Amino acid sequence: RFHPGVDFQIEEDHVLLNGKAGKMVLIPITQHPFQIKRDKHASQMVNATQKFRWIDYFDVEIQSTNQETLVAHLILPFDDHQELERLLASKTIETLKGGHLRISFSCDGQLYEYRFKKTKSGFILE
Repeated sequence: RFHPGVDFQIEEDHVLLNGKAGKMVLIPITQHPFQIKRDKHASQMVNATQKFRWIDYFDVEIQSTNQETLVAHLILPFDDHQELERLLASKTIETLKGGHLRISFSCDGQLYEYRFKKTKSGFILE
């Protein structure tokens, strides 16, 4: 669940975030089908004289049949729709030997790759 605190627009496989200082894109990366859904929940300050207010959020719902589901999120500056389409087409998440993880994507013609070592307490960026 993400509470971005700025205006956002949900697309099929990413979310555009529009803030005062610029635009960002949030891109889920997973090996499973997913949907991005918008909702809101009520919030009230501890002071009982305050009224309820509604807080917008979105979440990524993953349809997994595995016991363990991996999902990563890229959050990057955004201003070019064509470059965004290339980035979306290039994103990958891969489970490596030993359960380690590799996430990669291309942006502005450059390949970015991140490897995570699986440990008893979770994944650690190598």
